[in-house]
Parts: sequence; structure tokens; C-alpha cells
Amino acid sequence: MTPVAIITGACPGIGLAMSKELIHRGYKVFMGDINPKGGEVVDALALPSDAPAPTFVCGNVASFEDQARLFEAAYSFAQHIDVFLANAGVDDREDLLAEPADPTFNSKPTPYNAATADINLGAVFQGFKLMVHYSRRAQYDAKAAGSAPPPLGRMVVTSSTFGLYPFPTNPVYAATKHATKGFVQSLGRRAEQEANFTLNAILPAFVPTGLAPEGLVAQIRDRGYITSMETVVKALDLFLGETAELPDHVQRIELPGAAAGDGPLTGECAEVSMTEIYLRGSVPFANDSQRWFSEDPDGLCVAPLVVYDDWPSALQPYKDIYHEVVPQLSSSTPLLDDDTLMARRESFRSRMRELLKERIDLLEVGRLLNEAEAGNWTSLRREQLNGVYCAISVLRHAYRWATIPVVKVAQAETVIDFPVELDSAWAPLQRHFGCTAESGNNTANVLYNFTPDGNRMFKINIGQSDEIVSSEEAFFRMFYDIEALARVVYIDMVEAIVAFEENRKADSLRRLQQLKPKLDKIYQVFYDGLVDAKVSRKVWLSYCQGFQGWGVGRVIDGRHVKYDGLSGNHVLIFQAIDAFFGMERYLIDENMIRYIPVRQREFTSVLRRHSIRAQIEKGEDEEIRAEIGKLVQAMKLFRAAHRTRVIPYLKQPAPERRIMTAGKSVLENEHTNGLEDALAPLNKMMTTRLQETV
Repeated sequence: MTPVAIITGACPGIGLAMSKELIHRGYKVFMGDINPKGGEVVDALALPSDAPAPTFVCGNVASFEDQARLFEAAYSFAQHIDVFLANAGVDDREDLLAEPADPTFNSKPTPYNAATADINLGAVFQGFKLMVHYSRRAQYDAKAAGSAPPPLGRMVVTSSTFGLYPFPTNPVYAATKHATKGFVQSLGRRAEQEANFTLNAILPAFVPTGLAPEGLVAQIRDRGYITSMETVVKALDLFLGETAELPDHVQRIELPGAAAGDGPLTGECAEVSMTEIYLRGSVPFANDSQRWFSEDPDGLCVAPLVVYDDWPSALQPYKDIYHEVVPQLSSSTPLLDDDTLMARRESFRSRMRELLKERIDLLEVGRLLNEAEAGNWTSLRREQLNGVYCAISVLRHAYRWATIPVVKVAQAETVIDFPVELDSAWAPLQRHFGCTAESGNNTANVLYNFTPDGNRMFKINIGQSDEIVSSEEAFFRMFYDIEALARVVYIDMVEAIVAFEENRKADSLRRLQQLKPKLDKIYQVFYDGLVDAKVSRKVWLSYCQGFQGWGVGRVIDGRHVKYDGLSGNHVLIFQAIDAFFGMERYLIDENMIRYIPVRQREFTSVLRRHSIRAQIEKGEDEEIRAEIGKLVQAMKLFRAAHRTRVIPYLKQPAPERRIMTAGKSVLENEHTNGLEDALAPLNKMMTTRLQETV
């Protein structure tokens, strides 16, 4: 199979040298350049007798359409792209400190010339996006044809040593080169894991080319500061290699740019100066806070990136089946006849079982999910996995209830045999996210149910009244909105703790003062949202939150283990606030492991372990103590208001079901004496938590 390469800025200088190197290695090279005479350069190349002839494609790399045309030409040749060298670049197009053309300042200033940024940086981003597309397309096409998957590709960006150092005469050029270095170091590992190609950068010092003025070349040569083209090509060879082991002529400076492994380098930046090559990683972390943000790519499961497009074909049916069966889930009026309800339930479940058996390839689903669990993201990307997690979780909840509103005959069930297509996929997903429950959770069912543009993918009540549909939408959007607002809160919490422990008390106090208005916005989402005009009390539990309940389990070692559904206690921001205050968890260890993803558990554990309140000595840091006191008081007021708001929702009469919450599913039993008695444990829990918020 002939390897295929794309090079931009391919006809002069470094681009031409790289083109020649790859041609001599046997690559079919597609040489892109803005100069229409580049074709003459290509035609004049001396080729080895067995080398594929290069192809010249004229175009402006700053034009997405031109660059896409270059990629399409290369992909059409052999249905794969092995190497992409994003090489095109220019210096500053204007002096930002130039004297004004009008010394009287009567005319308006002219716009900044963005060509340098468009070519040096924007075109790299566009090229990366195209490389992602064609790399994934190659995997898709190979699989469809029954061929072997394509090998790991390579993308190498030509940056500059002025991506490391100041360059006063070309500051915009330097800024773009600093940016490409950060881009490569930030995305290198993900590109390899999620798009099947490595991402690295070459940062050459001054290399003499036909573009440089002869006087400048002579001046630099006299000083002995010329960097040879041969050394640049050696750096390229380093990134085309198959191992992370460094040859003797390469030195490493600073930390690795990406997690080092045994395979090809990725996320690395090679500084090329004279005859030396230095791998430049990240600068040392200033503190643990900076390390945490940089080295935890999975991070917190908040305001998540979820993709519902371009799923592997084996997983697509899960999404399709939900949309096919959900119109039969909800009824406009509650049904009260048990026989009718049981027949309706069996009809719904039977149809779902039939579709799952017909459309799900268990072996391929298992392979995809097991690869993802092992950290191989080439076939199924992280953001796609998040969507799959949601799809399978809501399918399980739909199968569990089989009719909405929730009814007594469904609440009476204790064990349900789920279709193997739902159980076998659920196990690796739960292991990946670190949860053990049979039921879903707030992350899977609510947060991951929103697309990047803010729309819910899997709705519950299709074709029902405006009151039901709008209540469902308003209720679940509250939880998505608060986690989106919470991102900056988590940062302030971490920064406040780090500053306090580094004895930067003024910085810690400033972060604490920033927290209150941000937390007030989160509380306001509930104050404004949980009102009868937006979330109808009449339909909330029956048509919206009831779906998120569970209340069934399975027999394990002779003991019936029952799982709960979703609860407000599962929401990360409220767990984080309690942990930041140093309060004990509401959820016991068993329930934390059942319902809270492992990254969220770890985060709140760190907040609790480093709580500032626990570190303040008596009589010291009174301003910090007072600021935390304000935060605690605001949370106490919110809990009091929330308790007042939610109880009327739970008291709404519903003859078709027993008294319930989504978290506990059923609150009454044969010993319960009416509604107030059934709600007493919940009321006590909320009252106790309110009293503990001090």
C-alpha cells in the first residue's frame, strides 16, 4: 500500500525539503502551495525511478475550501492519509507600532492585517479538523470494505523557536507560533487516542531558504547560528518513527508534552537549533492546582461534551430504538386498571426486546465498549461514549417502567430481567464511569442527555400536552444549566484552597469573595425554575421525575439488593459545596459508589480533605472565616427554600401510584398512615441536612 502525504507550503524552503524526503521514502506526496508556479517546481524534481510522482495542488492554505480540496485529492488517491505536514507560514504583514499615516489623527485607524494569524494558526486548526475527518473516514471505509484498519497517521506542524522565545520584530508571528506549540501539547494525546494520528511540532531556528535576504543569511552565517535543513529533516524523522525512545542526538528539556508511552511520540515539540534537537515539553507546574487542570483530561462530568452523530454502526440502533418505542411510553391520562396496565407494559417491553434482538450485534458492541474501557479511543471517541451511556441508561429506565405515568403495578415489581442487549452493554459502561447500580444516574440520564447546542436528545413524553412537555423540558434543563454555571465555581474552590495552603491568604480571600455571586446564580436557577408556572406540580412526578426512579434490583448471594433512582443528592455542585465546607457526605459509601461517577467522587473527596474551614486556627484568618460563613448562610437559606418548594410537589395526589420520589421510588408500605406519614422520613432528611449546614 503506497503511503500518502500532504504538505502545505510545499514548494519553497522547509516544505520543499520535507517533500523531497518523503518522496525518497516512497510516499505519494500531494504538495500544496499558493504559488501557481509551484507546479514547475514539482515538475523539476529529480525523482527516484520507483518513486510515485508528486501531485501539485495550488491553493491558499488560509482558505478552508482550498485546503479541503487538497485533502480530498490526497484521500481519493488511496482512501487513506498517512502524513500531514502543516508547514505553510508567513511573517508579520504589518508593524503594529508603525507611525500613523495621518500624523494629525483625523482619519480612522485601519484594521489589523490578520493574514499572519490566518495562515500560521487558523490554517493549522482547519488542517487538524480535516485530518480528523479523513482519518476517521479511512477507518470507516476500511471497515465497510472488510479491510485491515489504517495505520496510525502523523500530523506535524512547522512552528518556530519563536514559539518559545520573544521576537520583538515579528510579535504576531511569535504569538502564532506560541499558540501552535500550546495546541500540539494540549491535543497530542487525544489525537492519537480519538482520531488515530499523532500530533507533534517542529520548532526550527533560522534556516536559510530562498526567501531570506542574502545579507541576513550572511550575517547569521558569520555568527555560526545557521540551522541546517538536514537537522530539520532529522526532526521530521523523529516524529515519523514508531517508538518513543529518543536517539542520542535528541535531548529532552522540561516535562513531556503528553503522557509518554512506548509507541510513537505525540504532543511533542522539537526545538531545532543549529545541529541540535531538543524536545520541549511543558514548563514546570507552578502548583498542584495547575497540574490538576492540565493532567486530568477526563476531568469532571459537568457541562459535558456529548456527540450523537457519526456513531459506529453497531451502536446507532440504541439511539434509534429509543426514539422508535418512546411514543408508546406515555399516556395522556393515567390508567387505573391493573390488567390493562400489565398488558400495556408487556406490549412495550416485548417490542423493545424484539428490536434489540433484531438490530444489536452483541459481539461488535462488546468489542467497541471493551476497547473504550481499555483506553483505546480509535473506534469510539469519548464524547460518543458519553452519548451511548445516556442512550442505554434511558432505554433501561424506559424498559423498567414501560408506562408513564408510573403506576402501582410497576412499583410492585422487585426484580426485572433486562434484555441481554441492555445488560451486557451496561456493565463495561458502568465500570468505565466507576458506578455499580443497575439504574442510571444524574450524569448519564440528565447531563449527557443534552447535545452541544443545548437540546435534549431523549425525551420522555412524546405527543403529550404542552403542560407535560414544557414541564419536562424546564425541569431537566435546570440541572444542565446549574452544572454549566458550576464550572467556574469548581475552579474558584480549588484556587481558594491552593492559595490558602500556600499561605497566599489574600488570594484565597479574593477567590472566596468571587464564589458567592456565582453560587447565588446557581441557587437562582432553582428559585426561578421550580415554580408551578414552569414545572407543573400536577405532572412533575407522574410524567417527568418518575421516569428517573428505579426501585427494583436483583438477588445477589441469596439477598435481594434494591437500587434507587436519581436524586438531587447526586448533583455534583451540591456535593462539592458540602465538601468545600467540610461537611460529612449525605450519601453513604455504598451509594456513592453506586450512583456517583468516580471522577466526581475523587473531586469532592479532595475538596473535603483540604477544606479551608478545617485548617483555620482559632482566632486567625477571621476575614476568611467570615467569608466562608456568608457562603454557608446562603446555602442554608437555599436549603430552607428548597424544602419549602419541593414538599408541595411531592404531595400532589396521584391515584394511579403509591407515594414516591424518584430517589426512593416508593415511600409508603402497609404500615404507612397517609401522605404526611409517608413523607416524614424525607422531610426529616431535609430538615437534618438544613441543621447540619452550619
